[in-house]
Amino acid sequence: MSISDDGPVVTNQPDADRVARAVIAFVEILFTEDPRVRACYDAWLERWNRRAARGEPPQLDDMRAMIEDVRQLKTLVLAMRLDAYEHWLPKDLFLRFVNGPDGPLAYSIDLPPGAHWEAAGRHPKHGPIHREDIARNVSWYYRHCIKAPPETVTALALEYARAFVARSEARSVIQDGIKRAKHLLACVKPPA
Repeated sequence: MSISDDGPVVTNQPDADRVARAVIAFVEILFTEDPRVRACYDAWLERWNRRAARGEPPQLDDMRAMIEDVRQLKTLVLAMRLDAYEHWLPKDLFLRFVNGPDGPLAYSIDLPPGAHWEAAGRHPKHGPIHREDIARNVSWYYRHCIKAPPETVTALALEYARAFVARSEARSVIQDGIKRAKHLLACVKPPA
């Protein structure tokens, strides 16, 4: 990845894959762990169930209802102070709602075919100790920066140290993980 005046830029396919994994993890964490998002989902599900009970099929082609649902999710995203993600997060949360709690969630970054990248990029490491753990970093970002009330870096570091017996570097690992998660999520750009 490189940095431009507009923020981080995806410059190769492995970076695009990392960003896609971060987006999926972020939407999943918000959907499963954040009570504000769950309350919004429960209200959405109740509206669709009421329509079905009245004999109106809860069709996804009802554009007015879909637009209103995404608008409500955008209001929620802004209320959660996630303004930097308002151009993609409401739509992706809505897709998570439509797919339900157990449905698949996919995300990809479309790269122009035959593009000349600034760098070839390295694929994520897969060893048990040095593995790049995007979902873990996104979880730390959620828990420290978005969750209400937020968890402290110290609490996250103690949890990490207990799991990996790495007391001396636990805080820096947490801080670096949060920074990496923010960086990956910042790579999702609004459509041109």
